[in-house]
Amino acid sequence: MSAAAPKQLPDPHIGSTNVPESLRLVDAISRFTTERRQETLEASFLQNLAGLLPQRRAWLFRKDENTVMAFSLPSGQSLDPALPDLQPLMKAAEEAFGCFADGVTDARALHFEDGHHYSLHPLFGHASADGILVLEHAPGVTEEAPVVNGLLSIYQNFVKLIDDAHRDTLTGLLNRKTFEDDIRKLLTRHGDPGDAVPMLGERRKSLPDSQNYLAVLDIDHFKRVNDQFGHLYGDEVLLLFSRLMFKGFRRYDQLFRFGGEEFAVVLHQCTPEGATNCLERFRESVAQFSFPQVGTVTVSIGYVTISDQDVPASVVGNADAALYYSKNNGRNQTNRYETLKQRGLFEETAKSSSVDLF
Repeated sequence: MSAAAPKQLPDPHIGSTNVPESLRLVDAISRFTTERRQETLEASFLQNLAGLLPQRRAWLFRKDENTVMAFSLPSGQSLDPALPDLQPLMKAAEEAFGCFADGVTDARALHFEDGHHYSLHPLFGHASADGILVLEHAPGVTEEAPVVNGLLSIYQNFVKLIDDAHRDTLTGLLNRKTFEDDIRKLLTRHGDPGDAVPMLGERRKSLPDSQNYLAVLDIDHFKRVNDQFGHLYGDEVLLLFSRLMFKGFRRYDQLFRFGGEEFAVVLHQCTPEGATNCLERFRESVAQFSFPQVGTVTVSIGYVTISDQDVPASVVGNADAALYYSKNNGRNQTNRYETLKQRGLFEETAKSSSVDLF
């Protein structure tokens, strides 16, 4: 007698209406918890949540430099803030950011006279609420609230786990281990920034000469800071420096701390001029910042184009060679590896990397 064929289980695809709710929930959780980066985790979570509530409209409001930006779900497309229907929600989201910044984590209910009902939920990034999820509800319909609240709790707990594994404890920047993993992935995917760090709602216009760049940064005379002021003030310099990095670069650029006073940035989808201008603006912002007790601190920067022909060690080595040149030719400057090489300014000794990776 031949063995009976195994019973086929229903495919718990999120968009299917014939799948039991419990299987759809399990599938949603299994999908977004496969991610190991907060950026990709957030996008996966929101897309899966939107799939579980297909009859509801949903928006993600992102706060960036005191400007509230809106993205629709599940498409992740940017919304025009001038839309009349969006303006009351944007105002409510802006007010909610202040509430959630004070440590409040419970969802807020929002009711309008026209009969529309919404709930506002905080989405926490590293150490703070950086997104407001707004869900529309039919009048009197609340059965999806436990599902939404439960999934949000799972999401927030998972964000904390990712933070612990991937971020530097002092600065909150991505750590050295994460850098090694990400640079390998970036090169494996032929430098496609959309594959490397896909994020909901980001506009990344592909310009003809846009590429990815690796910049290596080193705080000048940092040992002198520790020796003169003590390690407590040295740590404060590192913490404030990291905050300048968070403010000075785009959300989808990747920011790392190697350790000590050494940092790195992966710039995505930049023209050569754009990369230079971005790094120069950051260097100037550091030089103009007044660090408590310490005063002025400067940073030296070296950067290189990331090519799909490169291997991780050569990319890091070339960026560090440009950094080496900056530090040995006056400090507080930014240099590009390709430009220095074309001008014949490298000596063989300049290629001895101080960043020992791979």
